[in-house]
Amino acid sequence: MICAIRPGAKFFDESVNTLKYADRAKQIKNAAVINENPQDKMIRELKAENAKLKKELENAGGPAQQITVEDEESKKQMLIMKE
Repeated sequence: MICAIRPGAKFFDESVNTLKYADRAKQIKNAAVINENPQDKMIRELKAENAKLKKELENAGGPAQQITVEDEESKKQMLIMKE
């Protein structure tokens, strides 16, 4: 903020008040808030969570690479049935 003061004894009160006003204005802090529809916010949060879960699944090996003992037994039984 730029404040203009006058160099004169008769303008002392006006200059002091201007400096006080400038100091108060300098201390004002604003926080920006995005105006967002609650549904849009929920969709954005769910997409972020979905992406995070997909990344975790990918790091764990993915569903195609997780072969359990039950899967092996199922495959053996399917082969027996096919024969």
